[in-house]
Amino acid sequence: MPDIELFSFEACPFAQRTRMMMIEKGIDCALTEVDLHNKPDWWKELSPHGKVPLVRHNGEIVYESRIINEYLEEVFPEPALLPVDPMRRATARIWIDYCDTYFLPALHRLIADRENEQKQSENRALITERFLFIENEGLRKLGSGPFFYGI
Repeated sequence: MPDIELFSFEACPFAQRTRMMMIEKGIDCALTEVDLHNKPDWWKELSPHGKVPLVRHNGEIVYESRIINEYLEEVFPEPALLPVDPMRRATARIWIDYCDTYFLPALHRLIADRENEQKQSENRALITERFLFIENEGLRKLGSGPFFYGI
């Protein structure tokens, strides 16, 4: 049995990013799905905020996806998923923050307001603005390839 356990919820984008990181790093883990709409009693004891993802590694708890992913990068350094160069690493973290602060909330509003056509129109305009920012500030300025840093 792996010494790391990931507590997740399939529909959570933050849990998905930790799952993707673990897959990319080849980290074998025990996966426990938590129904966030019907949280089990034991979950309150484990998760201080009742959110996923959460990782239990060697008996210790790490939560918040960004912090979990930084922890995994440090504990499982190969393959490296962040640049070695401090400036490029900082730039990668800026983009992670952009997604957390601007892109995902706009996407969430688009999904949450799907029954309101007026809000949907506003939300589509906001998502377009967010995508254009990613394209212009990220893809075009960070390299000549189709991905960040020209890779």
